[in-house]
Amino acid sequence: MIDATKLLEAAKQLNNGRNGNPPDVEAIRRAVSTAYYALFHALLKEGAERFVGPNNTSAAFETIYRGFDHSQINRVFIAIDKQTLSDSYKRRLRRSAVSQDIRDFAAIFVPLQELRHLADYSPLTQISQSEAADLIDEAESALQILTSADPNEKADLLALMLAGARAT
Repeated sequence: MIDATKLLEAAKQLNNGRNGNPPDVEAIRRAVSTAYYALFHALLKEGAERFVGPNNTSAAFETIYRGFDHSQINRVFIAIDKQTLSDSYKRRLRRSAVSQDIRDFAAIFVPLQELRHLADYSPLTQISQSEAADLIDEAESALQILTSADPNEKADLLALMLAGARAT
């Protein structure tokens, strides 16, 4: 199983450099990408465990885990980052807003996803070691938020993320 906490540890190691030397540009980029993937895999694990069960090695667990899409997660998080949800989301979530915890997680996840794209694909993007360290710290905070957020609210959002366009 992919462990989000260990991914964050790996991101820190990449960003700290080796043998007392500062990290190179590629290590910093990899650290940012790894911090994003820590949050992404934490969401996938939450979803698979909720819908199939924890400590599961079944094909169903892996199917659900792999059924989440980066773009759909992004769309849901952008849509719920409002004081009041759209009518469509109100209907599907059966609430007029989501908790501040979930909105705080989304406020970290979405920009980190965008920075991950830049780190992985934009040759001209520059990210400093201190910027990467801040992003890793934010990802660590987001992971704690996700862990403590209301399980039923998370399940509703994860279902929307997994169901894709049909659910929104």
